Amino acid sequence: MGEGLPDFASAIDFAEGDFVDLGLHKTQVGVLPLVHVRRGVIRPLGTCFSITNDGLCVTARHVIEEAVTLTSEPFVELDEDDQGSFGALYVSEPTERHKPNELFGGLLPMFRVHMIGLLDIALIKLTLPVRVDTGLPIPFPAHRLRLSLPGVGEPFFGLGYRTMDWRCDAARSMRDVHQTYSATRGQVEELHASGRDRSMLPYPTFRTSARLDGGMSGGPLFDHFGRVFGVVCSSFGPMSDGTGHVSYGSLIGPAVGMTLDVTDERDGQERKAFLWDMIERGAVSADTRGVVVESSVDNLKLTFGQSIKMNAKLGG
Repeated sequence: MGEGLPDFASAIDFAEGDFVDLGLHKTQVGVLPLVHVRRGVIRPLGTCFSITNDGLCVTARHVIEEAVTLTSEPFVELDEDDQGSFGALYVSEPTERHKPNELFGGLLPMFRVHMIGLLDIALIKLTLPVRVDTGLPIPFPAHRLRLSLPGVGEPFFGLGYRTMDWRCDAARSMRDVHQTYSATRGQVEELHASGRDRSMLPYPTFRTSARLDGGMSGGPLFDHFGRVFGVVCSSFGPMSDGTGHVSYGSLIGPAVGMTLDVTDERDGQERKAFLWDMIERGAVSADTRGVVVESSVDNLKLTFGQSIKMNAKLGG
């Protein structure tokens, strides 16, 4: 795909076209399918990707809103009950003691969700997988964010789960899950920093030429240095003349004004904080060039070039 790409992208070969289905790939640990499980039935919802080592992930807000519709009560308790469970499917590579084609994994429950009305972005917290031999949590790889706006014509590639199929073997009490983990590529064609319209896409977004299927919603969109600058948002399918696709991504930069609950290392108490605060502390890696941030105790003022100016209030 060209010079300057990160190591994890080197195995993605687009020689056959703009869509590539991947097998077990080392990015798969940090890019996960979100699902709803109820009474043995697995329903795929979308994709998420990790931005910290302790399970903080990003997805699309509309993916979470779809999950809410699957329950008859408010989206509060995420334990296995009549409402079912929400979480991400985790797959790990085998160790030296296991067969080369033997994979391990399961559902990582989602126990916290943060959303804001201005964006089609949600922050979720997943329960980390645990090593069987030591009982210690397995840290996630964390993707680096890029807060600045993309340029028209800028190339990118994205990852996500286009399709999922499953079969349940009652005799063995096992579920056999088949995922289509894919990479896609395209370029930014239009930037809508203040939203494209008031109804369908009212949040900061950009139009792309990439094919982004429904199950990829919430997946990461990378620039050519491997930094995440967007989140898969929506797709309107192929163009009528068959020359390409029309799809949209949400800008990741404005998400730094989102409020979330974090544990204060000094006293172990939970407090409200901006995602920007986690970037300043080094918990979230981000390239902040091109963004002006003015912060006070409970307010944040963000300026992205000449296109986006936003104010955020802690807890708002």
